[in-house]
Amino acid sequence: MQSKSILLFLFISSFAFAQPIHVERDSMIAKEISIDSNGIYSLSRNMSDTIITDIQTNTVIQCYPDGHESFWYKIRVKDDCEVTFQILPFGSENIYNFFLYQHNGDISPSEIKERNIAPIRANLCKNEMAIAGTGLSITSAVNFYDASSKTKVQDFYYTQYHAPVLAKKGDVLILNVYHIKGVDCGYQFVLNANKHSQKFKSVYKSCYTEQLKKSISKKTLNPSFSIKIPQFVKTNSVNEAPALPVATFITKDSAKRTIVEGEMARIVKNKTAGSKIPPAVKGQYQLALEKNTGYHLIFSSIGYKSLEVFFMTGDTAKSFTNDVYLLPCKEGDNFVMDKIYFYPNTYNMKPGSGSELDKLVTYLKANPGISIEIQGHTNGNNRIKASYESDFKGSSKKLSQYRADIIKNYLTGKEIEAERLSAIGYGGSNPIFPDPKNQTQANKNIRVEVLILSQKETALSSKTK
Repeated sequence: MQSKSILLFLFISSFAFAQPIHVERDSMIAKEISIDSNGIYSLSRNMSDTIITDIQTNTVIQCYPDGHESFWYKIRVKDDCEVTFQILPFGSENIYNFFLYQHNGDISPSEIKERNIAPIRANLCKNEMAIAGTGLSITSAVNFYDASSKTKVQDFYYTQYHAPVLAKKGDVLILNVYHIKGVDCGYQFVLNANKHSQKFKSVYKSCYTEQLKKSISKKTLNPSFSIKIPQFVKTNSVNEAPALPVATFITKDSAKRTIVEGEMARIVKNKTAGSKIPPAVKGQYQLALEKNTGYHLIFSSIGYKSLEVFFMTGDTAKSFTNDVYLLPCKEGDNFVMDKIYFYPNTYNMKPGSGSELDKLVTYLKANPGISIEIQGHTNGNNRIKASYESDFKGSSKKLSQYRADIIKNYLTGKEIEAERLSAIGYGGSNPIFPDPKNQTQANKNIRVEVLILSQKETALSSKTK
């Protein structure tokens, strides 16, 4: 990564893309963070630096002067770990870039600039980050070590979520978060290392007092250590054993920051068990945690892209609450409505399909600028003969058209304008499994998909509520 193009990129980024950086707007003092086997901690080495932690959400709140554009973090790695993070702006029209540097041993932000050290990860003006954030993710498919890649420069400069960084004991990671666009109160920064996770709120001074009003806070004025908030497991009585720790996830629209109703599927990695977990209340899911267990969670909602979350508990599993931000589908995206079922070789929906369609109704009413194409799909293109189960006979394509029409009629009956709806039967021309090996794969081919045709008002352009 030490090529001339990367050094040129560093030079450009150091000068804010042709904007002169004023000293007061680009403080080189980094907020210090320590990662070790026990957790992630915010450090203070300045007598006047106050660390405030919201004990309800275990979020460290950090204050910056108004007009600040450049934010620095020095992350000291005390044990080998895999590092990921997410940066989410508070306002939906704000964009932040980031530049991540890695060094074996202590180093300061000013030394990085003086020595022209190149970043190992970066996101340069990626507009989508205002909706879904940016950072490092274990689900990133970009391989920075593939020398044969023809899109290496594009991958490096404009990847919204990069691959994780493997950090060694003694490494120092320097993260620069740069505010490019918009006016807001700041952003949330979530840092993950192996099984640990810590939230930070970087807040402008004008918003700081308001943030404190919402927080139950604890202060320390001269710490050589950070505040570590103990978490206690509730018990029903003195004689009862402690309840299992619980992970709580709240699904939200990544642009509007409003709660959305969806679904969470759980796959326990090292126990090969999977199940659907219904919400305790709208958009909120709770999962009892076991020690030394890997979890793979899949969050989904009508009109949003599915999101996968992975984490591992250690010897001491603790309760925590996380917001899960789902990215709204945009024009050209499609999603499968996998809970709409028809009786075999008919266009009669089975009981329960209506509740799934009602979710689509809710989505369409909440997004009046969207038009959709309802797509019917079957397993293969065989002709269907009438039987004692059904009077229908004809082609699979005809059957899929009838099924799409039935769904369209259901939506118009729920006051969705007919001009926003198109219904097309594709038969078996677009299978998920072209050559299904079993009934499970065949059933996957029999489905209803929804394609977003147009979007007059995107989630990004709508005001944050």
